[in-house]
Amino acid sequence: QQAQLTGKTTWELYLMQLDGLTQVALDARQPTHPLHSLVAALWQPPVARSAQVTLAAVQTGQTLTQIAATRHVKLSTVREHLLEAAIMLALTDFPYAQLLPATTRQDFQTVVSGPIDEWQYGDLPETVQNQYDFFDFRLFAIWCGKQEA
Repeated sequence: QQAQLTGKTTWELYLMQLDGLTQVALDARQPTHPLHSLVAALWQPPVARSAQVTLAAVQTGQTLTQIAATRHVKLSTVREHLLEAAIMLALTDFPYAQLLPATTRQDFQTVVSGPIDEWQYGDLPETVQNQYDFFDFRLFAIWCGKQEA
């Protein structure tokens, strides 16, 4: 009905609604806005604070083992933090080159094919599984997915 009244397409009206909603959300970031308390939680960073600390440590050049020791967490926790960050952050915001060197990427590229969703660590040749662990494989899959996006 609104499209007929305004002479606009339904798509144009939909985009106008999204634009208006976005503006309200941006305005609500201000602490004095009446909707601020309702939407403040939505403006949290996409990566948990602990994962941010781990990522910052990686970016300073610490090894995963050093980070685990310094933070008094398991190595598996450090890896989970990094996988979370890799999933949630933009391709350019994660240190793939540091954690997934070109040689590692090339090794995986030679043994995987087909859709990423069908890749299985257990299907890799034994020599590759002996050289790389699941963390490396998963990070490679995330990197590939972000490359395609």
